[in-house]
Amino acid sequence: MNPLPYVRAALLCERVLTEKDDSLSLIRLLEKLQIDPVGDGPLRVRLSLLLMLIAGEVSPGVHTLLMQIEMPSGKMVGEQGRTIDFRNATREQSVNFVVDIDLLTEESGVHWFWFAFNDKSQVLTRTPLMVTRAKRGAPAEKKA
Repeated sequence: MNPLPYVRAALLCERVLTEKDDSLSLIRLLEKLQIDPVGDGPLRVRLSLLLMLIAGEVSPGVHTLLMQIEMPSGKMVGEQGRTIDFRNATREQSVNFVVDIDLLTEESGVHWFWFAFNDKSQVLTRTPLMVTRAKRGAPAEKKA
């Protein structure tokens, strides 16, 4: 197995702002969401995800970052791939991925956001988000 990049951060939040100097600001870090659904329909989860990687000992070349969500039932959904160019990488080169997520789910519980490098067997990290349905008549709230 080839060396993997280092994970500096894998965070879920309401928004990621890119400032004029290219620095990032994260608004409201999230680990739990209580959502007020419309009727008996699915829950709509809207958030941003920031994944920060450092090249470390990765072999020079073009690689693929794989992302997907594991639902509370164990079903995997939303698989995406992103290209990472480490052809001329120095050990300390960093790469940031900001992903806006708009997920409809029927499931309350822990949703895991998975990240793998080049293939699904090389898991970099995963990060959880607890999603619950607000009780009728109770105000919905976001908890960080």
